[in-house]
Amino acid sequence: MAETHVISALTAKRSELAGLVAHYRKEIVRISEEVRMLDASIKLFDPDYRIRSIKPKRYQKKSDFFKHGEAPRTILDILREADRPLSTNDIAKSVCPSRGSTENTRRLYRHRS
Repeated sequence: MAETHVISALTAKRSELAGLVAHYRKEIVRISEEVRMLDASIKLFDPDYRIRSIKPKRYQKKSDFFKHGEAPRTILDILREADRPLSTNDIAKSVCPSRGSTENTRRLYRHRS
C-alpha cells in the first residue's frame, strides 16, 4: 500500500507545478500577442519587410555572484598569478574564498549550472 505522506507530498508538488504551467501559459499567450502586434506594426511601415529575418535575442539570467564583466577579470587575475596550468576546479577553488563564499554557496553554484 502507498505511503499516505508520500502521496500527499507528491500531489501538493504536482498542484504547485500545474499552477505554474497555467501561469506561464497565460504569459506566453500575452507575449505572443505582443509579438504579433509588433509584426503588424512593422508591416504597416514596410510591407515587404521579412519578419522571419529578425533573430530572437538570447535571454540570460544575470548572475548575482559577479557584477557585469567581473568574472573574466577575476579568472584572468588568478591565471596570471598561477605558477602552473589550472583546471576549472582549481580556478573555482581560488575564486570562492576571494568572493567570501562559504562551502554551502560553492555547493549551490556547483549544482546550479
